Amino acid sequence: MLPTTEEVHMSRSKGTPSHLESPAPALARAATTTRAATIEQLIRLQASDASVGAQLTHIILADLQLTSRLLHAVNSYHCNPERVRIATISRAVSVLGFHGVRRPALVVALLEDCAHGVQRARALACFARSIHAAAQARGIAAYRADIDPEEAFVVALLRDAGELQFWSSGGAVAAHIDRALAEPDVDARAAEERIFGRSLAALSAPLNPYASALPLLRAALANGTSTDPRVRCIQLAHALARCAEDGWPGEQLRQLSEQAIREMAVPAADVSSALRAHAHEAACLAAACEAVEVGRLIRRP
Repeated sequence: MLPTTEEVHMSRSKGTPSHLESPAPALARAATTTRAATIEQLIRLQASDASVGAQLTHIILADLQLTSRLLHAVNSYHCNPERVRIATISRAVSVLGFHGVRRPALVVALLEDCAHGVQRARALACFARSIHAAAQARGIAAYRADIDPEEAFVVALLRDAGELQFWSSGGAVAAHIDRALAEPDVDARAAEERIFGRSLAALSAPLNPYASALPLLRAALANGTSTDPRVRCIQLAHALARCAEDGWPGEQLRQLSEQAIREMAVPAADVSSALRAHAHEAACLAAACEAVEVGRLIRRP
């Protein structure tokens, strides 16, 4: 049986750490990540800036580990299908372009920051969902002739950053909710709401460390149904990614596909093919960034 909020409070008398009374302190600590500054610098870059390539190169080179892993990614078939040999970050920007480098840079930076916590399996599952949603958002936005499909990618990738860091750095609170979610046939959202009064996503959204940098991300984190088609695109992408975890196809996924048909304004057969292609792209991007475990968690049709 899952513990109630009262039982969580009572657990203090049984030796459980006192900060289990509220997840907020753990969430606040988790929101401060080792690469948060680098990621924020990356997402604040403007593709229209004449010096953006030099700025991107400078940000990446300031982190030696990020540089090393990114050079591996940009030489992968997924990022570099022409197989042009790339030995420097500046060369990568020249060959692949700004977005072709920033995209894997963000994935690598987030992976480095979330893959080593105690609740590593939860963090990797959340990260896999984020990469899948990012690929879906970018693809759907492109079909819609969105003003900036790459922004849709970034926002979808970072939407659950607060939850991602909670699983990576949430300490005893994260361990407690992990045990609750591990019970057979548990409904994750119901378990979170029973313990904390709200879902983990709702609790972590206000502490997303990147919301101040992107107005679209702030809008996507707001509660309720949005009338903004760009926000709906992010919400749909995350719903698709979460639903696909149960496999392709499924009744709920079929309903979401119908929503995608309306958003993308293309024939049903084309939408079905596109959504599956986006899932494949997400898994390949994860693999290119040496996130092999994450890539395996992204269910492909």
